[in-house]
Amino acid sequence: MTPALFSGKSGRHAAGILLAALAAVSIAGSAAANGNLPAPVQAWYQALRDVDRAGLENLLTDDARIDLRDLGVVQTRSEFLDSLDAWAEANKGAEILTRQGKGEGITVEVCYRFPSNEALFEESFELAGEKIALSVQRQISESCQGF
Repeated sequence: MTPALFSGKSGRHAAGILLAALAAVSIAGSAAANGNLPAPVQAWYQALRDVDRAGLENLLTDDARIDLRDLGVVQTRSEFLDSLDAWAEANKGAEILTRQGKGEGITVEVCYRFPSNEALFEESFELAGEKIALSVQRQISESCQGF
């Protein structure tokens, strides 16, 4: 579920951009989980929390992809970076909690709590050296119950 702010055709695109950004939002609740993640993923979360465009540019490979499975959208590095203004606006009042995921590789469970709704996502990352080459996101639940 996406915030009501993102209704209509252009809103769905903005929601996709938002979800891509959400995949990378900093840990607001579980520092221990963050400590178990590779340095580029930790830096990714920090840069998104701060809406640090330069930091995110440095963390992504030139051919990086952000795969929003539930929306059927795959963003390029450039498209993702262009979404940061929308993320900064949509992030107001949101609480983001993360914990180490149970999937293979680098996975993170992320609870996004907005003033009007919440959703639980599983997000995975592929690295190329010290940069993020791929972020894949899929919604697990429309609730973060038990998170």
